[in-house]
Amino acid sequence: MTLASLARSEEEVQAKRQAFEHLSTVKKVVTLLDFVPADQAQKLSLIEDLGPILGGQLDHFPARIDGTPTLAGIKSLLAAAEEGVTKDRPDATGKP
Repeated sequence: MTLASLARSEEEVQAKRQAFEHLSTVKKVVTLLDFVPADQAQKLSLIEDLGPILGGQLDHFPARIDGTPTLAGIKSLLAAAEEGVTKDRPDATGKP
């Protein structure tokens, strides 16, 4: 069974985490804070400092796709992934 709980502040999150962890019926507690890397601000600053070294590389990530995935979009993604995986791998006959 899974339980979800909402909080209005980081302090409330920590208080709820502690309360849930003390319950014998709770096996594990996960919060959104668990997904934020340690030293996040420092790492973001480092990435910003690398901008002049990397040039425009940081500005050329694939565009974010908003909305519900479509069958055509999923097929396109799978085709691109397959092409990337098999591009340098010989096929079953050993030919590149």
